[in-house]
Amino acid sequence: MAALRRRLAAAEGDCASVSLAVEGQEGTITFTTTDGRVARRIVRGSQELQPTVEALLVNPPPPLPAAAAPGPAPERAAPPTPPTDDRRPSEVHFHVAAIGGVRLGLPGAYGAPTVGLRPSGTFGGWELGAAVEYDPTHVYLPGGLPSGVTLWSFAAGVQLGRRESLGAFGLGYGAGVGVAAIREEAPDASGAAKVADFGQPRVSAYGRVVVPRESRWRGTLDLGVDGGLGSVKRRATEAANLPDLPRWGLGLGLGVEASLL
Repeated sequence: MAALRRRLAAAEGDCASVSLAVEGQEGTITFTTTDGRVARRIVRGSQELQPTVEALLVNPPPPLPAAAAPGPAPERAAPPTPPTDDRRPSEVHFHVAAIGGVRLGLPGAYGAPTVGLRPSGTFGGWELGAAVEYDPTHVYLPGGLPSGVTLWSFAAGVQLGRRESLGAFGLGYGAGVGVAAIREEAPDASGAAKVADFGQPRVSAYGRVVVPRESRWRGTLDLGVDGGLGSVKRRATEAANLPDLPRWGLGLGLGVEASLL
């Protein structure tokens, strides 16, 4: 607004006044000329404000009909404009985020580094997306895994939630469903490799913050919690000091999100 006021103060031409009315996430610009012509434009976001006013300074509303020029006249409706001028910006946007972080599995206290991708689409205030996560290794935190034992997992799911605006920040929250594939490898009593594969349906909830909200590239902080719909008790290893594989999980991730549309 400060930059726009300076621009209007230096403007030449027939601009009499420019006013802005904000309602929700949209604003209405009313542009009035010195001879009483009026035009209105809808903007969504501060980044559209100055380009819209610049366009009106270059292309003001068309002149009033000659019959209406002499003497005072009743207030007239805004002259018709091409449909493309007043169309609202699309409320459909697509994003993709790359995330890295850590996961804690409970009970049993298994920790794991994580990497993942999160493509999503926003439709007004609603967000529909997918999430994939790869945990290349899990570690039993109290004492580590026995020699020769490896454990990794891959999870995928769909998420539905809301995305709200908090000034420069975007706040997202929602829930999802998915499935995790878990593999454990361990030597048996004879030393031969033994493999156990598991599938675990999961439900989840998430919260995230993105900043700056209106930038094409944004930083993101993700916090998630999930629960398996069934515990995994079968093991590849017979080590007595290892608990069952975790049923609940907490995840924390940092990453970058880009808007594709």
